[in-house]
Amino acid sequence: MKQAARKKRVSRAETIRRELTKIEREGPLTPERIVKAAKPKRHPLHDMFEWDDRKCGQEYRLWQARKLVARYMVEVKEGEELRTHLSVVDGDEGRRYVPVERVVSELELREQALQYISGMILHWRRQYSYLEDMFDELEWVVRRHRRKKRRKK
Repeated sequence: MKQAARKKRVSRAETIRRELTKIEREGPLTPERIVKAAKPKRHPLHDMFEWDDRKCGQEYRLWQARKLVARYMVEVKEGEELRTHLSVVDGDEGRRYVPVERVVSELELREQALQYISGMILHWRRQYSYLEDMFDELEWVVRRHRRKKRRKK
């Protein structure tokens, strides 16, 4: 019974990933386009959204679309989930999700990603500044974890 449930979950994840990829093939992968595509009741992504406007509005559905991309546009390598798409401002296209390979290869997108990551690091340092005494220990734990991962290879 557990295996059947696991298979169903996997197939649901594959369905979601496949549908997001279809949307991306037809144009920019944006929360607005995801919500629009999922609106018909027969669309495979329809049930992933709350459509009752008495409970939520369009902004909530856009948030739900962002969460779909973050959760399902991943690739598993060596037991770790890695995002396949990042949110960037892409020229005149506005904010959208683009493949990581493109972010890495295009200087402007790469700089955006690095700026975002730097901001996140600064945010976490400020958020946990009261634990500053533990930062050296944390670095040691991270280095140890990396060594273990290298040994497994």
